[in-house]
Amino acid sequence: MSWANFYRERVIIHYTKENVTQALVPPIIVLNSNRYRFLRAFQWSPHAWPVLNEILADVQCQPMHVLLFAACTILLKIKREAYILTPERVLHLKSCLIQHLQEAALLPFGRPLVIQLALCLVHLGLYYASCCHELPELSEAMVQNCPEHIRAFLVLLELLPWEAREFIFRVRPDREPSIYRHLWEHAPHVVTLMGHLIGNDNIGIEGEKQCLRVIIAWTQHGVMDADDLINSRVFLRVSLILHHEEVHIHAEACSVLVALLKSAWISRQLQLQIFEIGNSLEDKFLRAVARNKKALMANYVAVFLQLASTTLTVAQGTPTFELGAHGKALFRVLLQVTRYCEWSAVELAMKHWQKLMCELNHFRKGSAFEPLLRDLMRILFERIQLRDCHQHSGLHHSTRFAGFRRRVAETVRAMAPLVTPIIMETFWSIAQNPASPWMQVEAAAFILLPFINPYNMLKASLYERLLKILSQRPENIFRGIERRVQKKLRKRTQVTSNEPNCSS
Repeated sequence: MSWANFYRERVIIHYTKENVTQALVPPIIVLNSNRYRFLRAFQWSPHAWPVLNEILADVQCQPMHVLLFAACTILLKIKREAYILTPERVLHLKSCLIQHLQEAALLPFGRPLVIQLALCLVHLGLYYASCCHELPELSEAMVQNCPEHIRAFLVLLELLPWEAREFIFRVRPDREPSIYRHLWEHAPHVVTLMGHLIGNDNIGIEGEKQCLRVIIAWTQHGVMDADDLINSRVFLRVSLILHHEEVHIHAEACSVLVALLKSAWISRQLQLQIFEIGNSLEDKFLRAVARNKKALMANYVAVFLQLASTTLTVAQGTPTFELGAHGKALFRVLLQVTRYCEWSAVELAMKHWQKLMCELNHFRKGSAFEPLLRDLMRILFERIQLRDCHQHSGLHHSTRFAGFRRRVAETVRAMAPLVTPIIMETFWSIAQNPASPWMQVEAAAFILLPFINPYNMLKASLYERLLKILSQRPENIFRGIERRVQKKLRKRTQVTSNEPNCSS
C-alpha cells in the first residue's frame, strides 16, 4: 500500500527498518508531504523503539543521515516518554546506546552521530537521576584500549555539565541541588581520569585537546573544585604547555586558565596561585608580540581579560586589592593589551580600565599608580591619533575608528579624577608647541577636554586657554573642536552667572 493510500484510508501501518529507511531516501523531505507525515507519525509511535535500535545496529550499512535521524528520534522520545519508561526498558536502552556509541566511534566521519548518541545517554541519565551515579561504570566500559571509544566518552563528558544546566533550567528546576551535588562528587574522578588519559599516546593530540575541553566544561560551570584541578596532573600538563608554548594545544591550555578564573568569578574566591600564573604570562605575551605570533597573543589576551574581570569582581570595594601588589600587576598586563592588541581587544580592556579607575578613586590611591597612569595616557595618546586623510574631512562618527575613540573617551573620563597636574601639563605642552603635528594637537585636545571637567573653579579659564591654542591652528578639523569648546564655555558661563542668584 502506498503512503498516499495509507493517509487516505487511515489504516495502521507496521513500521519496519525497511520502510523507514526507504522514507528517508532521498534525504530532502518536503514539509507536509506524505513522507514527512509518515516519519512524523513514526517518531510519535510507541512502536518505534525496536526499529530505531535495529537501524543503529546496522551502523556499517546505513547512510549517515539515516543514522542521525534514528539518533535524533531516540533523543526526542527520551524527552517525551522518559516518565513512562519502565526501569527494565531504561536499562535495556542504556545498554543499546552504549553499544551504538562504541560502534559509531569507529566510523571515519562519525562525530555527528557520536554527539547525538552521547546526548541520548546524558539525557537518559538526567531524567532518571542516574547519569552521575553511573559515570565510573560508564568510564570502565568506554575507557579501554580503543582510542576511538575513549574519544567518544570524552565527548559525553564534555557535554554533561552544559546539558545538566539546560535540563535544570528548562525541565526540572527543583532538581538543581541534587544534580549539582552529584556532579561535584564525581568531579575528582573526572579530573583524575583526565590526568591519566592526557599522558596516553594512543589518543593522539586530538584526544589530549578533548581532555582539556572536558576540564574546561566542568570548571567553568562551577562543578569542579579549583584546588583539585591545581593539584592534578592535568594542571601540570597545562603549565608545561604554556612554558614550552606548544602551539597545537596552546589555545586549550589557556582556556583552562580562563575557566579557572571564571570559576573563581562565580565563587568570588580567587586563589593567589591562579592569579600569579595568569600574571606570569606577561613575558610570554611580549615574546609572542616580538615574534608576531597572533594566535598566541590572542590566547594570552583572553587570560588577561578574564584575570582582570575576576580580580576586579572579587576585590571590588575591598582595600586589600589596593594595598597589595595585585592592583599594579593587573595594571601592567592591561597596559600590554592596550599597547599591542587590536581595537576589539583594547575595547574589552577599556571596560576593566573604567572599573579599575573607580577602585583607585574610591580608595584615593591614584598617587601610588601615577607612573602607570602616565604610561597608560601615553599609550592612549598614540593610539587615538588621526591619519593624514582626516585633516580636511574629519573623522566620520560611524567609522570603526570613531567607535574606538568613543570607548577611549569613556575611559579618559573615568580616569580624570586621578590625573595630576603634571600629567595634564604634558598634554598642554604638546598642544601649545607650534612644532607639534596637527594630529598630536588634536589628540591632546581630545584628552584634555575630559581632564578639564573636575576643575570646576578653573574650568572657564582652561577652556579659554584651549581655544587660544586651537585658534592658532589652520587645519579645518580644529574648527569643529573650537565649536564644541565654545559651547562648553558658554554653558559654564551661564552656570557661573546663575550661582549668585541661587545663593541669594
